[in-house]
Amino acid sequence: MNNIIPIDVTDNYRMDKIPLGSLLDDMRDGKINKKHILQRKPFQWTERQKNKYLTRVLNAQPIPEIIICEQTINGKRKSHLIDGLQRLSYAELFRADGIVVKSDGAEFCEIPYKEYVFDSEGNVLTDNDGDAIFEEKIFNVIGKRFSELPQFL
Repeated sequence: MNNIIPIDVTDNYRMDKIPLGSLLDDMRDGKINKKHILQRKPFQWTERQKNKYLTRVLNAQPIPEIIICEQTINGKRKSHLIDGLQRLSYAELFRADGIVVKSDGAEFCEIPYKEYVFDSEGNVLTDNDGDAIFEEKIFNVIGKRFSELPQFL
């Protein structure tokens, strides 16, 4: 019986879908303790792992869950990063223009997207039904910093 979690304990677990950018903001603002005892040091991945991860994020592919534990002490809630320091650290460094995506390990480095078509005065062109006209483009992320990405990324 000691190996069974009581039902009332599991009531406190929840699964949130928080955008990666929000997690990075919370980490930057000190709202998430990233020095939990279970975390190894940041930036431990190989070049191959880093590029695979970044291209997965840029292609909106699923990434493994990032686990944050919340603790309430004296009425104050603290958040601790339990799993995901490598993912958040590399995403944070990329967002700060500290690294570029390289080809080693990169998957799906050419990302298709649509961009509005504008007339000579800067207005969005529309078709006969009044719908915006788009041009399909492909953006290669190899060698690019975050600031060089199209806005849709």
